[in-house]
Amino acid sequence: MKILGYSMYAFGIATTFVSGLVGYIMCLILIFKYFGVALAVSALIFFPITLSVVPLYAGFTHGNWIAAILTYVGPIIGTILAVLGGFIGDF
Repeated sequence: MKILGYSMYAFGIATTFVSGLVGYIMCLILIFKYFGVALAVSALIFFPITLSVVPLYAGFTHGNWIAAILTYVGPIIGTILAVLGGFIGDF
């Protein structure tokens, strides 16, 4: 059971990291596409605004909810997997 727990934990951590990174990159691409280079460069500095506002903007105005799903739901699923893997690995 420890191998299953640790592998589930590692998969959860990887899911959280990859979905957050891909969501951030998608947000930067959306900013570059809709607002230009100057705001894309400033979005690199102010990344909390990028991750909180841009996925919702893309979803409501353009119907592109993929960035919102990756940015908001992916880390939640990864965290759940990591916590469950931690519980399974302890037994």
